[in-house]
Amino acid sequence: MLRLAHALPLALAAALLGCGTNLSTLTPAETTPAGHIRVTAGAGASIPAGGLSDLLDAGNTLSDRAAAGEALTDAERDELLRASTVGLLAMPSLNPELQARVGLHERVDVGFRLGAGSLRLDGRVGLVVPSSARAGKLAVSVGLGLGYYAFALPVPSFAEGIVTADDYKRYELDVPLLFGWSTDVWRVWMGPKLVFTSYSVGLTLTAPATTATADASGTQTFLAGQIGGALGFRYCWVVLELTVAYGLGGADLTVTGQPAQRVSTNDLIIYPTLGVLVEL
Repeated sequence: MLRLAHALPLALAAALLGCGTNLSTLTPAETTPAGHIRVTAGAGASIPAGGLSDLLDAGNTLSDRAAAGEALTDAERDELLRASTVGLLAMPSLNPELQARVGLHERVDVGFRLGAGSLRLDGRVGLVVPSSARAGKLAVSVGLGLGYYAFALPVPSFAEGIVTADDYKRYELDVPLLFGWSTDVWRVWMGPKLVFTSYSVGLTLTAPATTATADASGTQTFLAGQIGGALGFRYCWVVLELTVAYGLGGADLTVTGQPAQRVSTNDLIIYPTLGVLVEL
């Protein structure tokens, strides 16, 4: 089964084809100082560690059979389409990202993030702002981010050549709440994060003995907790962050000529992220 032990290698193999939700925050709890800029480059591995692994495994097997010219039953065809829908949301993947933040006020900053097929804009407000950003005192901030998957994303690797995805639309809203402490050489932060995503996609299954078209749409809510830290001095910091999230949601899959099917997308996601932060 596609469990944690071998999901990570698959995530690394999917580099630059990331289609999982980006769950990272990758910034300290204190807002960017007014008039300063923070730039962070990094990558996070999205690793499903729960029950969806079984469906993805089944999709891999069925795709191999279809590619070999074997006719699938209607039930098997639908299962492959369900696996492809889930794979667009939860396939193990490596998600590179580049973000920039600008401090507008001692309590307010705004950011832009470019990810694998996604764009995100956000703003944060400092609820507790220490007199010195690196005095080791508590900082608390809350943010609001809006994301849009602007580029066409590939179907899961197991379905390549068998299933194609068209008219893929996906929007996200996230709310991170961070608590943190900083000194001249280290920073740590932690807190909860809520991520809501809405999506729709058209799927076409084409194989020597099996064809079908379908539409899928649904929502997913991630309840996450994260902890991060940075080590460096003055302008440059190495950042490591770990997010653990449980996704709640589902998709309505409609195969042409059939009633809609409900596909559960509930799963546990492990999301480690490594990056480099530069503050100017």
